[in-house]
Amino acid sequence: MRIRFGLNNSPVNKLKKSVIWTPGGDREGSLVDRCSITDPVIRFEAGPGAWTNVNYFHVPDFGRYYFIRKVVSIRTGIVEVTGHVDVLNSFRSELLENDAIFRNLQVSGRTFGYNTYVNDGSFRVYQDRYIINKYEFPNGFDHSEYVLAMAGS
Repeated sequence: MRIRFGLNNSPVNKLKKSVIWTPGGDREGSLVDRCSITDPVIRFEAGPGAWTNVNYFHVPDFGRYYFIRKVVSIRTGIVEVTGHVDVLNSFRSELLENDAIFRNLQVSGRTFGYNTYVNDGSFRVYQDRYIINKYEFPNGFDHSEYVLAMAGS
């Protein structure tokens, strides 16, 4: 199976990662017996300097991206790499297709702490009876109705 190695410069909780894929970082490897797809252990041949500036890999056969957790030298030229799945980058398109209302909102690293579309007890609204403007209707109304004019900031 083909494995592509690179350097991830993004935080773990970022959806789309900024990865620099290492030139010549594609390698052929095989799974170690009895390992999971979420935490694979892959064994392959690697020459000296293969682990300079790499902390991330992609396995196209699984369609997933992984953080490198551990690198172990088995013997000269044979290396085992243990990874853990990056669910945000691996399932990015599926995540972006979902509609959701978030209780707390964070945009560009700034936390807003509340969502005005959700009554979660953190956003207070009062119904005080204040008449700010009174408008005259010269033609009047021919039947009774409630009229609500509302504005906010």
